[in-house]
Amino acid sequence: MADELILLGTWISPYSTRVKIALAEKGVDYEFREEDLSNKSPLLLKMSPVHKKIPVLIHNGKPVCESLIIVQYIDEVWNHKSPLLPSDPHYRSHARFWADYIAKDNKMHSAGSQLLFSTGEAQETAKNDLIGYLKVLEGELGDKPYFGGETFGFVDVALIPSYNFFCVCDQFGNFGIMVECPSLVVWAHRCMEKESVSKSLPDQHKAYDFCLELKKKFEAKRSCLVFEEVQQNQIAINGLFKKSDELCNLCGTEAAVITLSNAGNTFAFGNPSVDSVLDRYLSMTSSSSRASASFSSLFRHRVST
Repeated sequence: MADELILLGTWISPYSTRVKIALAEKGVDYEFREEDLSNKSPLLLKMSPVHKKIPVLIHNGKPVCESLIIVQYIDEVWNHKSPLLPSDPHYRSHARFWADYIAKDNKMHSAGSQLLFSTGEAQETAKNDLIGYLKVLEGELGDKPYFGGETFGFVDVALIPSYNFFCVCDQFGNFGIMVECPSLVVWAHRCMEKESVSKSLPDQHKAYDFCLELKKKFEAKRSCLVFEEVQQNQIAINGLFKKSDELCNLCGTEAAVITLSNAGNTFAFGNPSVDSVLDRYLSMTSSSSRASASFSSLFRHRVST
């Protein structure tokens, strides 16, 4: 009786792509089911009850969760060809270390997302963080064809699905990520010569359009009024502002709010600009209120980043 194999994932997810590549390397047939993460299927919720995340590989009705765990499972179950992990215990643990470095706390993907969706200083920090992660990996790769040596393996499977995303980031901002890491570019092109990789990776143009749409939605939300209530609409930042309707009167609009969120971030919206509102407000206040004027530079800095 043939194995029943179902993969729950999304076409754009690098974690799902890891599993697709591993299955392709082994020549194993499976059914892929696209998940809508905004409306997760009952099957996903049943098979991944703890984290409720993709990917999930369902093998004869039994689920295996987390992409790198799934890849190791595939390597152990279908061990007749294309081993992904070395047989030697030391080299196997070495490969697991570097795969864990790639996946650890999603730091690398978080830096990539920050690079794509942030601006100013935060974006520059994200770029430097991402390049830093990649340079560490480039140092480990050295002059080897693949991370494990002469053959495509576990660490390659862990990293190559992210390459498309890095290319998309470069397309958006010309950040020079690939210029900074030329050895990784050569390695990625070598990986993509493999049919198991080229047929599993999302189309780069489609991925670009997907990220562009996400970026537009994010920027639209950022440009809308984002207001976190502070003591039921009361603006109380060391006496700098009294209440929101006073600010509305100053700038002649129905929405002009400057407030600190619970997380300590500053959001400022209105017409005219926040600088204008601050300057006009401070010019109308008494000298005793000007003790709070030092906050204005902090507001302007946070709002601009």
